[in-house]
Amino acid sequence: MRTTRAGGIAIRAAIVWVAALGAAGVAQADGMDRKEAAAPVERPFTWTGFYVGGHIGYAWGGGNQLSDLNGYNVSGFRVGEVDGAFIGVQSGYNFQFQRYVVGIEGDSGWLGAVGEAQFPPFIGVRTPADSNATIDMDYYGTITGRLGFLAGERMLIYAKAGWGWVHTRASFTDSDPTGTTLVGNLERKTTLDGAVWGGGIEYALSEWFSLKVEYLHFDIGDTIIQTSTRNTGGTFSFGHNISDIDTVKAGFNIRFNR
Repeated sequence: MRTTRAGGIAIRAAIVWVAALGAAGVAQADGMDRKEAAAPVERPFTWTGFYVGGHIGYAWGGGNQLSDLNGYNVSGFRVGEVDGAFIGVQSGYNFQFQRYVVGIEGDSGWLGAVGEAQFPPFIGVRTPADSNATIDMDYYGTITGRLGFLAGERMLIYAKAGWGWVHTRASFTDSDPTGTTLVGNLERKTTLDGAVWGGGIEYALSEWFSLKVEYLHFDIGDTIIQTSTRNTGGTFSFGHNISDIDTVKAGFNIRFNR
């Protein structure tokens, strides 16, 4: 009888021990699972995704001329270089394929590139208030494709090309030394467009923020022809020969790829 009771106690003790070991194992496994679940999953950096940003820069263009179309010997009068600062915004989308990035980008903004000069006199001595030709470029826009190569995980070197436009105002006022207005209020506004191309470098400081510098050439050279009525009643025509412009800018992008 004592032997039987001793055996029963041993069996119950063994059962309790096994249960305790099982509970400890389950608790340990559960703790490990929780630790693994709590550990952050590190995703690889990628340039793929949508972005928006802003930029500031400087634009310049030389060789702008005012040509008289009426036969007077003032053809090729140099209005001079247009230049000025500009500011704008951009947006686009990138696709990354291993070490290559392709994308599309559009930008627009305000361009303060202005050129102004005094028209040469026919007779007498002119003052700056007598006769002036002006070229004023204000707002602009581009749509371009980008092709880049990764020089490291977060540095993108790229080329871009596409189409661009610049809204331009050309004006001219002519007076003689006596103060008589020969040609006045001569102004024409138009949008010049053409191919654009250039390139730049963009560096990602984080998964969502990057900085860039870029050069872009606007192939918009054209002639704006204007005709006005002279004070004598006849017509007077001029051609404003507009040169291409070059731009450099620095900007940032906020990226939405995570």
